[in-house]
Amino acid sequence: MRRFGEKLRLSTCQTSCREALIIAPGAPRLIDVDTEAGAARFFLAPPSNSGGVAITRFSVFCTDGVNEFGSFGPASPLRMEGRQDFVTYGCALQARNVVGNGPFSQVFLITPPWNLLFGDGFEP
Repeated sequence: MRRFGEKLRLSTCQTSCREALIIAPGAPRLIDVDTEAGAARFFLAPPSNSGGVAITRFSVFCTDGVNEFGSFGPASPLRMEGRQDFVTYGCALQARNVVGNGPFSQVFLITPPWNLLFGDGFEP
């Protein structure tokens, strides 16, 4: 019990607390693509910076220049259907947390049944 005139002590965060800054995650990295007739599975690694909280969704977006395709899920691999064989698609990955979507990954090209080229022209 406090005595008259005694100051009330309040805990502060001057030395023992740390404020956490929560931001959108970085871009995930492509590990591999497994293609089959009309479909592909994208294996990816989470971004090095999750934004301070868990990743809630991974997305892959592809286009052949006319049509756009997308797929999302909570973990790798992501499966995308509805593509045509022997058509080249430009694709990019994205991660999301409670703050929102992070930036897109580097664009990579796929040509089913199996051909993967990174934006710099190198094959994995």
